[in-house]
Amino acid sequence: MLTTPAHYRSGRPGLPLVCAALIALNLLVFVFYQSGDEKRWQKAEDYYFSSELPLLEEQRFLIYVNERHPEWRSQLDAQGQDFVYRELMANREFHRWLLPQLQAEGEAEWLGARREFATLRDRLSSFALGLVPSDPGISPWLAHMFLHGSWDHLIGNMIFLLLFGLSVELALGHLRFLALYLFGGLAAAGLHLVADAGSPMPMVGASGAVSAVMGACVAIYGLARLHALGRSGSLLGKFSAPALLILPLWLAKELFGYFYGDAGVAYWAHAGGLLAGFVLALLMLYRRPQAGATEAAADPSTI
Repeated sequence: MLTTPAHYRSGRPGLPLVCAALIALNLLVFVFYQSGDEKRWQKAEDYYFSSELPLLEEQRFLIYVNERHPEWRSQLDAQGQDFVYRELMANREFHRWLLPQLQAEGEAEWLGARREFATLRDRLSSFALGLVPSDPGISPWLAHMFLHGSWDHLIGNMIFLLLFGLSVELALGHLRFLALYLFGGLAAAGLHLVADAGSPMPMVGASGAVSAVMGACVAIYGLARLHALGRSGSLLGKFSAPALLILPLWLAKELFGYFYGDAGVAYWAHAGGLLAGFVLALLMLYRRPQAGATEAAADPSTI
């Protein structure tokens, strides 16, 4: 864990309770709410394939691809029906494209079955509370920050929140840290909405907020050197680097991922969170009185 520079402290730093509470909340949401997604999806899938929808919609989907996404034809040829049915069930854009046609054609039975399926599907956590650029709603702006797509996604975010969040909270205080986490996450979501405007795919995850905490760490420590000591002591050696190095390295990783990595990752949200956290932390520190000159020397920082 990073130690807090003395000139950023104000009184007794206390325990990083907000960081611990955020980690606990993310874990609880995943275990007790999102764990039910498998059953929710199974129920929606069973309804879909027990109805007439697969037979009715396959040809309509091919028309939809020709009209809206001709670039999908290579995936369609390679994956066949797996691709077709995955999109038929999960693609909200297809749903919105299809409904007006069914209404105009008077296909009441088909329309009712499609709406019933969509109701079942939208009970999944990512559909119910994920942030959708084409229809962001209100509650998903906050709720999406506490949802995750998998255990790997959750654990990765919580490790980074633990590594950087404890010391950032000690530096800023409980309320400022909570404000930075939430506003940083909102700024990250806002940039994602701009970069991926019109997309029907929901975004979930605390990555934007955690990136804001990392950006705040850079703002607080600046050129102070962070030290990492290997588990085997001198065998692995000691690594030391300025905290400011986090910013270009993180942004480079995100840009590489954006151009060459997984297209399903909200890279712009990560970058937006990092920059928002950096700026917010600077503003908070600028408006906060520093400790006396006797505490001006920064403590050694460790990670």
